[in-house]
Order: sequence, then structure tokens, then C-alpha cells
Amino acid sequence: MLDTFLGTVRSAMKSHLRSRTYLKGIYIKLLSITGIIVANGLDDMLVNYMKINVGFDVSDMFAVALVGYEALSILENMHQMGIFTGKLQDILDKFFDDSKPSK
Repeated sequence: MLDTFLGTVRSAMKSHLRSRTYLKGIYIKLLSITGIIVANGLDDMLVNYMKINVGFDVSDMFAVALVGYEALSILENMHQMGIFTGKLQDILDKFFDDSKPSK
């Protein structure tokens, strides 16, 4: 929810609330939530119906990956809104630099 809120505020600040980037972000979030539901169903099917134990829960691994993705997305939104200052801002500028390195 925090990432969606920050993304919406950032898009509103830049007057891109209807942009494809904003809509793509919302679409990815909905697909991620759907993916967790599907992974949970897959876990249930593998363990309870097919009696296959893979040693870990697919839905848990997917959820951990999603939390990491969302954390980076929150950090990127806060960076683009100019919340960070000083050395942290410089480090994040290098990390989130969109320009391609020249060959």
C-alpha cells in the first residue's frame, strides 16, 4: 500500500497520473498479488493432492521476492520525490541512474 501511495503521489507531482508508467505499475502490482494466490494454489496442489514435497513453499519464496521488489520500488519513489539528501541521495542517484553507459 505504501508503494502504491508513494507512486500515486509521485505521479501526481509530475502530472503523470494517467501515464503509461503509472498504469503499468498498478498492473504489475495486481499481477503480483494474483501470482501469490496462484503460487499458494500450486503449493496446495503439490503437497496435499500430488504428495510431492519440494522442500520449500513456492508461495513463500514468491512473497519474499515480491517484498524485495516492493522495497526497491518504495526506495525509488522516495528518491524521485527528493526525500533523501546528502550522501544517500548521491548513492541512490548512481543506483537508479536510467542512462545507459556508453561503449
